[in-house]
Amino acid sequence: MLWWDDDETAAWAGELIDIVDDEQWGKAAAMATAMLPERKSDIDKAVLYAVRGVARAELGEHDSAIADFTRALEIDENDWPSFCGRGRAHQEQGKNDLALADFNRAIELNGEDAESHYHRATVYCDRKEYDLAVADLNKALELGDEDAVTYSLRGFVYDKLNERKKAAADFEKAAQLDPDLFASKAAEFADKAGELARRCRFKQSGGVFARQRRDLPPARLRQQHARQTQNRPRRPQPSPAPGPRQHRSPRSPPPHPPTRERADVI
Repeated sequence: MLWWDDDETAAWAGELIDIVDDEQWGKAAAMATAMLPERKSDIDKAVLYAVRGVARAELGEHDSAIADFTRALEIDENDWPSFCGRGRAHQEQGKNDLALADFNRAIELNGEDAESHYHRATVYCDRKEYDLAVADLNKALELGDEDAVTYSLRGFVYDKLNERKKAAADFEKAAQLDPDLFASKAAEFADKAGELARRCRFKQSGGVFARQRRDLPPARLRQQHARQTQNRPRRPQPSPAPGPRQHRSPRSPPPHPPTRERADVI
C-alpha cells in the first residue's frame, strides 16, 4: 500500500520510505512520531499517521494501529489504504464485522486493489462464506496478486466447496510458485479447516498434490477386501484321516478386513 504517489511526498519522506521498505517497523514508528510536529500540512500528517499505523500493526500493537489509521481517515476520508490497514488490525483482534466494513469501504474507494480483495476473502473464510471468498480471490488473482499464498487460500476454499480438482490445481500452482511457503500455508489452512487436519495430510511430490487418507470408509474397505479374497489363490486344506468320506473346504475369509493406510492422489 502506497501513500506517496507524488514526488512532493517522496521528497520529504524519502528516508522513511526506505525504512518501511526494509521493514524496520520499530524505527519507522519512531521516525513517523518524530516527524509529525514538523509537518504543517494535514495531508502530510495523514501520511505519517497511516505509516505509523502500518508499523504498529506489524509490531502487534493493534489498538495503537487502529487509532493511527482512524486519525488518518479523519483527515482524509477517502484514504483507502488506511481502511485496508485498519481492517487488518481489526481482524487480528477477531473483530471480523469491523474488519469487513473497512475492507468493503476500501474496495468501494479503489476496486483495483488486490490486497483489499485478498484480505476480505480471509474474513469470508472465517465466516464460512466460501462463495464470496472465491469471488474475492478470483478478483485478487485477476488484478495480479498471483502468489503462493493466494493460490493456497483459494485451494482451501475450493476444497471446502467440494471442488477437489480445482483445489488440487491451486495447491499444485502454489507449490510451483513457492514450495517452502506452500508447505507452511497448506498446514495453516488445514488446521483452520479442522476436517482436513483430522483426515488428511498434504504433501507436494514431483509436482503432484497428494492427499493421504488415514483410513478408508467401511464400504471401501469391504470392497477392497472382497477383491483381495476373490483373486487370492485358494490353499488346499490338509487331508483328514482316511475314511469313507473325504472332502476339501475353502478357507473362510477373515471376519474383519485389514485396515491399512492408503494414499489417494488427486
